[in-house]
Amino acid sequence: MKIKTIFADRLYVFHYDGMTNNELQRLFLDWTDVEFLFNFFEENNNDLQSGFYGNISVEDAVISTLQEAQLLEEFIYDNRENKKFRFHELFDKNLNKRKSPLIELIPKKAYGPFTHSWLRLYAIEASKECYIVTGGAIKLTRKMLDRKHTSTEIDKMNMCLNYLKDNGIFDIKGINETIEFD
Repeated sequence: MKIKTIFADRLYVFHYDGMTNNELQRLFLDWTDVEFLFNFFEENNNDLQSGFYGNISVEDAVISTLQEAQLLEEFIYDNRENKKFRFHELFDKNLNKRKSPLIELIPKKAYGPFTHSWLRLYAIEASKECYIVTGGAIKLTRKMLDRKHTSTEIDKMNMCLNYLKDNGIFDIKGINETIEFD
């Protein structure tokens, strides 16, 4: 696994071994792929129809996700040069309700731009205004452990936290030192 730069000193992403794309690329490719989305919502139709997000058809879920993913991707990449943009405005929620035992590395989540969004980006806050994206998901259930595709994101978050700790990376300086040697 490697850490890749999206916006120097502000936003990074994990690129897992054996994967063609980094996590942001993978997510936005999936979230804008009609066939992927249709299959996902068909496979998870019981969750979609559970009432958590109201009564929505597979077709409407696909259309909504396509629109929201495009807005989220534009929001992130359009702020590349905007030094006033603060990523804490995007990653504004702790992933866990309880405080992280590590002060330096805090698991965070971001929601898509729509009200009651099911799109999630997961990241580790390495220092003030510096985040490393670990993954993301379409979350249709109340708890992440309720479904394999969201519980996998918890596993990836833990794997990334361990990677950072094992490599002595606790802040932006450690990230930059690691990237220099990749």
